[in-house]
Amino acid sequence: MSEYGIGPGSSPALRSPGHGAWQREQGWQGYSFAFTFYRYDASGLFIGSQKVTATLELGASGDEFITNSSVEILDANGNKIATFCAT
Repeated sequence: MSEYGIGPGSSPALRSPGHGAWQREQGWQGYSFAFTFYRYDASGLFIGSQKVTATLELGASGDEFITNSSVEILDANGNKIATFCAT
């Protein structure tokens, strides 16, 4: 998979596109995915990466979904500096 997200008021120069993989887990509604992207400071210096691991469940109509994600922020040496969850 590939993804690219830029928050409101953020600069596209602060992160790379994300790359990862999808996997079907159960039936046609349950999936998991994981992706990583690289982070940069305002001067373009590599400062680390961010890893997202998530589950996704499609609604009965197939037009909506719910995700639960775990996010790890890593420094330039690969050390975990923060974690959080997202839905």
